[in-house]
Amino acid sequence: MNENQTNTILLKGLYTQRKKIALVTVVFALLAMGLTFFIPKKYTALGIVYPTASNSIKDVVAHPDFGYEIHSDRLIQLFQSRIMQDWVVETFDLIDYYEIDTSSAEWIHSLDKKYHHDISFSRNKYLSVEIEVSSKDPQRSADMVNGMISYVDTIRRDMFLANTTILVQNLEKQISQQEEKVTHLLTQIFNSVPSEERNALSQNNEIVIQERKNKAIQQLGDETVLNSLKNNYSITVEKLINDYYHELGILNSLKNDLKVAHEKISLPFPGIYEVTHAVPDGKKTSPSTLKNGIIGGTAGLIFSLMFFIFQIKLREIQTILKDD
Repeated sequence: MNENQTNTILLKGLYTQRKKIALVTVVFALLAMGLTFFIPKKYTALGIVYPTASNSIKDVVAHPDFGYEIHSDRLIQLFQSRIMQDWVVETFDLIDYYEIDTSSAEWIHSLDKKYHHDISFSRNKYLSVEIEVSSKDPQRSADMVNGMISYVDTIRRDMFLANTTILVQNLEKQISQQEEKVTHLLTQIFNSVPSEERNALSQNNEIVIQERKNKAIQQLGDETVLNSLKNNYSITVEKLINDYYHELGILNSLKNDLKVAHEKISLPFPGIYEVTHAVPDGKKTSPSTLKNGIIGGTAGLIFSLMFFIFQIKLREIQTILKDD
């Protein structure tokens, strides 16, 4: 018996059993659809947010643009962070909700698996971030989405304030050291004694200081420097004066940086842009009766085909053995 004959017999055999195949397919589909009513229902809530392009409220107000792709990705990382997960688990009592046995050695793995199955974050083509939560209660799903949207700003603000506080502490330390250096140079200038005649260079410095004085924009130590230029001039004093104003410039720059840092701490922190606020939706998203029916019917079709193919092949083998 060649291959074509074998295939013909197989197709004829399946055609003969077509009613049984159809019956098995329908039965499997109905069983799967029936099982749907015994599977816990789940309801999905969706929230959509846009990131800001800056953590400065001034920048956000001046340039109220949504963040770019990198800002969306960073925001997703915060949503996916362990800080966020721990907060969600504690706030919504997910250990009890998932019936996790904390005495088990693998309870954290089990919790993580269920958490990531029900909660997802993604960036869509418009660069906004979508937060999707599924649970057994529509209100719970919506509350979890909205809670995470609110809490992510807390995470962002805490991280920003922590870094800014470190910057402030570092600047205050540098300013203290710089003030000692400036004070020491000014003391040396004050205690200096004359050793030679004044020259044009000293007169230029005096003119600059006098111009600042006339404009009421004097700098710290100008009077002491001016007095030394008039009464205690020397090349050494000239060098000390140059060093003094150089170090004073560094001190003023550090103080300005500290002022900016304090301003950032005192100003309101910009929140992310909330586009879609999650609302409870009473329409279940899973399990799907239609989807389960299709899956069940497909499984029944495959099972019945395999069964009758096996039956036909078995008969062929038995026929061949009898002929021999």
